[in-house]
Amino acid sequence: MNDKYIHIGRTDDHVIEECAELTKVLIKAKRFGIDNYNPNDPSKTTNREKIKYEMNDVRIAINLLEQEI
Repeated sequence: MNDKYIHIGRTDDHVIEECAELTKVLIKAKRFGIDNYNPNDPSKTTNREKIKYEMNDVRIAINLLEQEI
């Protein structure tokens, strides 16, 4: 989650967006393999690492929403 945009838009929209990003990387991992990576990615970040990153972003967004409601 980019801190630069954390206060732009509604908190529930952030949760939806982060869940969508997690869904995207989960599907990529299922399709191409959890330990695979995009061949055009110079950092060779695996799908497993991307899933962990997106899971953390979802947690942050949910925590912010919980505080708000």
